[in-house]
Amino acid sequence: MQPDEELNPQESIPIDEAENQVLEPEGGTNAELAPEQPIDQAVDEGTTPEAVQEKPAAGTRPRMQVGQPHPKKTFWSRVRPWVIVALLFYLGGLATIFFALYQPKVNALTTAAAEEAALAKAAAESDATQIIDLTNDYNQALKQYQDAQAELDLVKGELDTARSTIADQDAELARLAKVNITYKFLMHVSSARTSLEQQDTASARQAINLAKTDLEELKQTDVTSDILAGLAEKLNEASSNLTLTGIAKSRAALDTLYTNLLLLIENMP
Repeated sequence: MQPDEELNPQESIPIDEAENQVLEPEGGTNAELAPEQPIDQAVDEGTTPEAVQEKPAAGTRPRMQVGQPHPKKTFWSRVRPWVIVALLFYLGGLATIFFALYQPKVNALTTAAAEEAALAKAAAESDATQIIDLTNDYNQALKQYQDAQAELDLVKGELDTARSTIADQDAELARLAKVNITYKFLMHVSSARTSLEQQDTASARQAINLAKTDLEELKQTDVTSDILAGLAEKLNEASSNLTLTGIAKSRAALDTLYTNLLLLIENMP
């Protein structure tokens, strides 16, 4: 091995031992700093010598430079940990407030809103069911009313028809009653005429009295007073002439009365 190829004793120290050794500044342990550049003055002025960084060899660690001062901490670097701590406490307080106060209230409001919505939905469904039931009841009642109205109209029609029939029957009965009375009147007049033909004035007077009773019954009907007045006049004339000398007048009055009664029966309203 050549002399120029011999290794420096400092360079042959292993990397691990070099890290454990305390390197002394050049000039020995008792070397003093140059008076023109004191360390305190260099640190106070904020000037730091640039570290000479040597590119380490492969498999070795970078060599530490001795005498390099630490950089001065700024205000933000000092305050930053406290700011982070305060921010963490603030976020923790917000989280505590959110989960302890806000979230339960939100959950309670959500639950109450859901219950109210469920109650409202149930009430709406109940109301809808009631409306449907009421509508069905109304339609059924309306149908029953229409059926009852139709039946009532039918009954009213039948009743009107019955009333009309009854009125016609009453009118017919009244007419038949007048005809019956008039026929009785005519029969008594005819009986009086027959008695006069036989010169039986007593029987004739009795028949004339019965005829007067028939005339009173006719007065209770709707036969006009003019017709009844003419009949009464002839009946009085026949009754007043029931003598031997007045039989002819009585017979003539009864004949006229008989003819008038026949005309009345034929034209009975």
